Amino acid sequence: MFGRNPTNDPSKPPAPPTGVGPSPSPTPAGSFFPGATVSPPQAASSGSSLSVIGRDVSISGDKIHVVCQSRLQVDGEIIGDLSGREIIVGEGGCVTGSVSAETVDVRGKVDGSIRGAAVSLHPSARVNGDIVHQTLAISEGAHFDGRVRRAKDASEVKPDLAAAKASG
Repeated sequence: MFGRNPTNDPSKPPAPPTGVGPSPSPTPAGSFFPGATVSPPQAASSGSSLSVIGRDVSISGDKIHVVCQSRLQVDGEIIGDLSGREIIVGEGGCVTGSVSAETVDVRGKVDGSIRGAAVSLHPSARVNGDIVHQTLAISEGAHFDGRVRRAKDASEVKPDLAAAKASG
């Protein structure tokens, strides 16, 4: 009854029972389930590329407009406007300016307007500005101060992905 089981090596910690403990695969970033994990940037599962503005990066200046043709994750600080297909503001990320994307996922701080077909504010989100959306999800614990309006049609929330041209 209490004898050694040949499959249990006493030098190794016991494996948790099935259904208990962390999931072996990360939960998708769009999930709002308690205890959900998010894949790190290098483990992004979608076929599109991911650009990251790291925690140690700060971008500021007059008329800054960052445009990303695919996915952009902001873990640092940007004082300027962002446009992209998918923008993720990480927990340590801070954006002072407008954010416009097909999908906007906020876990950090945004001080400015947000436009997106699908906008998600996670529990750690801090948003001060208006939101124009087609679908909106606000998790319990998120802080939001502003107005919300559903877009009349998709063209109203479509991001401008044309790269800004340098003025000569």
